Amino acid sequence: MNLRYLAICAALAVLPAASAADSVYKDPPGRFTLSVPGGWRAAPQDTGGMGGVQLTHDASWLLVGPFGGARDGSDAVAQLTKQFEAQYQSLTAVASGASKVGGQPAVFASFDAVNSHGARIILTLTGIDSSSAGVFVVISAAPKREAEAFKPVLERICDSVRWLEP
Repeated sequence: MNLRYLAICAALAVLPAASAADSVYKDPPGRFTLSVPGGWRAAPQDTGGMGGVQLTHDASWLLVGPFGGARDGSDAVAQLTKQFEAQYQSLTAVASGASKVGGQPAVFASFDAVNSHGARIILTLTGIDSSSAGVFVVISAAPKREAEAFKPVLERICDSVRWLEP
């Protein structure tokens, strides 16, 4: 069998599922919608989804939710960084910068860390200033060995967010 063919098949096997398998999550309070990739589960957080939604797939997870008490997205990321420093071992910054979530300006910080289960992960904290919904965050974590394959899925989910008028 052709080795090039095997390499192409192996590369395709780790690509995210086609968007046709995606479903749409509608935030119960009506603040946003987002695409849930095939094979992922969406669970509303808090009563009536007021805390946002958590998406999970194997050991990877992502939370989209409001963040009260922050002036803006940068402040939310700074506050979350302090919280995770207290919870995780060896939280080491690996990247930071500007991004967008659902077309809204955002800032992010990514960290190499050891979670409470002793697993090495990549943790990404993103703060968003939604013009219609206020300050929101996207918090995500993936095992370090899967982080590169998780990155395009995270980006696809963030691109799919649609902020709704309250």
